[in-house]
Amino acid sequence: MILDGGSVLVTGGASGLGAATVREFLGKGATVVVADLPSARAKAEAQFGDAVRFLPVDVCIEEQVVHAVEVAVECGPLRVVASCAGIPDQHRLLGSRGTLDLSIARRVMEVNFLGTVSVLAHAAAAMQHNEPAPEERGLIVLVASIAGLDSASVAYGGSKAAVAGITLAAARELATRAVRVVTIAPGLFETAMTAEMSDGVRRDTELPVHLDRFGQPEEFAALVRHLADNTMINGETIRLDGAQRLMMPTGRS
Repeated sequence: MILDGGSVLVTGGASGLGAATVREFLGKGATVVVADLPSARAKAEAQFGDAVRFLPVDVCIEEQVVHAVEVAVECGPLRVVASCAGIPDQHRLLGSRGTLDLSIARRVMEVNFLGTVSVLAHAAAAMQHNEPAPEERGLIVLVASIAGLDSASVAYGGSKAAVAGITLAAARELATRAVRVVTIAPGLFETAMTAEMSDGVRRDTELPVHLDRFGQPEEFAALVRHLADNTMINGETIRLDGAQRLMMPTGRS
């Protein structure tokens, strides 16, 4: 994909996988727009200075998502969107403090799934008007998790399984508009999110022999960049985990 003169939008771009993705696209000819919560502005400015355009965005507020897409389009044709915004959750159906609080599950689904759908829909609406560069109009990268593919939890895993579940349908629908949709399902990466994981969750991760480590955000970003270059990859949910597997949880939350 030709990025020169275009724009790249990264939600959740002030930290973790999103921030690494922002760094990957800096200097590649496109204007990078970082959309994250208002509280993340200082973090984004400390990392990127004036090299990016920062927008305060809660992906659960549709008007803010629409505005972020509009600003990105003002900077140039929107070519790549990485929907990295999300929240963690470790609650179980039956925890030490009782059954799962549905308000928690609802919030996790709202951010991780419905927020992703909002970004997907509004990005696609803008991309469909692009001139092909050279044979496609845009790429939308969604973020699932091996927690959803390995059925490792209910609220968080369910929200990420839902993202993986819509990938092929979205890609097939948008293919007629020359817009690709690909989902990355990361394993455990060294981010602030995994730093908050309990020892039990880390213990319930089966690490592969050949790596025996968590992933680095730059490895995630490198895949996003490859997807922008490889137009044959579409409608796939790609595990990026070094053969990690999440085992059934033990103990209680």
